[in-house]
Amino acid sequence: MTSLWNRKSFLAGLLILITLAAYIPAMQGGFVWGDDDYVPANTTLKSWQGLGQIWLSPSTTPQYYPLVFSSFWLG
Repeated sequence: MTSLWNRKSFLAGLLILITLAAYIPAMQGGFVWGDDDYVPANTTLKSWQGLGQIWLSPSTTPQYYPLVFSSFWLG
């Protein structure tokens, strides 16, 4: 039983490492298309009041996706 558990743990760890290695090039990529309007140029994402505006004022962001913009606000 222990050797089976060790083998599964090894394979799970290997899968995680391969997945992370596949995403390394994407981590160094920049913004594309309209992303500049959504993140760097969006002043709502830079203040505590902006978080409330994301949820309570739909016209504050280019599109009303409060969960998405809240995650941008956290980053």
